[in-house]
Amino acid sequence: MRYLREQGQQRIHAATRRPAACGGPADEAVAAELDDEAALADALKGAQGVFLVTNPWVSGSDEIRQATPAVRAAAVAGVDQPG
Repeated sequence: MRYLREQGQQRIHAATRRPAACGGPADEAVAAELDDEAALADALKGAQGVFLVTNPWVSGSDEIRQATPAVRAAAVAGVDQPG
């Protein structure tokens, strides 16, 4: 993300559970949960690509189960390079 931002050609948007705590290089942070496909699709509208980070430490879940709604949301939002 830092590289993309330094190039000045891409705006970086972060979808996170806690946008106020997002201290990374994102230009904008919006609220979204990995299991909320509709919220993710809204957050991903206009995105060219997605860098997805799952949380394997969530009890009773696995990374495939976490990532599936996000990949579906990326397809619904028309993202060119999901995953």
